[in-house]
Amino acid sequence: MNKLMWMKAHAQRGLVSAALITAVAGQAQAQDATLNADADTTVKEFSPVSNFGKDTALRTNGLPRERTLVRFDQSKLVAAVSSRPVISASLELTVQDVSLLFANNIAAHRVSKAWTETGATWSCANDTTPTNLVNNCTTANAWSMTLGTGYASTPSNTQRVTRGQTVVKFDVTADVKAFLSGSQVNNGWLLKVVLEGPPGGANFRARESGVAPRLVLDLGGSAPGQVGAPCTSDAGCGGYANATCFTEAEFAIPGGYCSAYCTDNSQCPSSTACVQGACALPCNNGTCGAGYFCLDTGSAQACLPTCSSDADCTGGRSCENNNCVTPG
Repeated sequence: MNKLMWMKAHAQRGLVSAALITAVAGQAQAQDATLNADADTTVKEFSPVSNFGKDTALRTNGLPRERTLVRFDQSKLVAAVSSRPVISASLELTVQDVSLLFANNIAAHRVSKAWTETGATWSCANDTTPTNLVNNCTTANAWSMTLGTGYASTPSNTQRVTRGQTVVKFDVTADVKAFLSGSQVNNGWLLKVVLEGPPGGANFRARESGVAPRLVLDLGGSAPGQVGAPCTSDAGCGGYANATCFTEAEFAIPGGYCSAYCTDNSQCPSSTACVQGACALPCNNGTCGAGYFCLDTGSAQACLPTCSSDADCTGGRSCENNNCVTPG
C-alpha cells in the first residue's frame, strides 16, 4: 500500500488521528531505555578502610551498618534520553537475600560526592590504596558515613523489602531529571536501611555477578526519526523498515509524524503498534511527552503532536481539541 492509497483509505476531513495513531487497548508498554550500573560497591562500618568493589553482592544492613553505592554513567544517560522528556525513572536491583530481624525498609539517597568503585570505603569516597588497611584520602576525597556526609539527608525514595521479593524498585525520577538539567551532579545513589541500629536488611546482586543494578527510563515523545517524531519528508524518518513521514501538509498533524506501513505489530519498532496499516506510538498510562497530547478514542489511547491555537496549524486549518482540522 502506498501513501496515496493509505490517505484515500483513512484520511477524512484532514483528520487522521483516530485512524493513524491509535494503540491497541491494554497493550503492554516496553521500557524505553535501560542502563546497567557502571559502578557499584558496599561500604562497611566495621571495615572502615576496606573496599568491596569487586564483590558479587551489594549489602545493606542495620547492624553492623553496611550501605550500597551504585552509579550510572552520565554520558550514557544523556545519550539514552536524547531530546525526549523523562516521564519516570526507576532504580532497580535484583534481590539476593533478605534478613528481616528488625529492619526491612531501604532508602535510596542521592550521593553528593564523587566516588570510585575500587576506592570507596566507609571513610573515603576514593581511598587511593584501600588494601593497606589505613586511611589514604585527602580532605577532598573524604566523607563520613558515620556522620552522614557525602549524600543527601532526605531520601529520594524508600521501599519495603520482604522475603521472597526478587526485585526492588526505587522511584528516582526527580534525581534523573536533575542530573539531565545540570542542577545536580550525577554521583548515583546510596542505599541504606532506614532504621539502622537493629540488625537486618537486604543484599542485592552486584554488576560483578552478571546481574547489574538497572536504571529503567520511561520516555515521552520520540527520538529523532523514530515513530512519533516530527518530520517533513520520508528522509527524516528511519532506523526501521518501511519508514515514512505523514507530513503536516498531507495529514494535518502538527510538525508531521514518522511512521511505517505495516500489516501486524511484528513489523513495527518496539513500544509501537500496527494500527490500520501504520505504526503508532501509544500513550504511557495516559501520559505523553512535551509537545504531545494523549488522544483517547474510548477504546484506545495514542500520543499525537499537539496544537494549542490556530497559529500552530497550516493550510487554513483550525486547532480543535489539540488537533489541526479542516473547517467544514
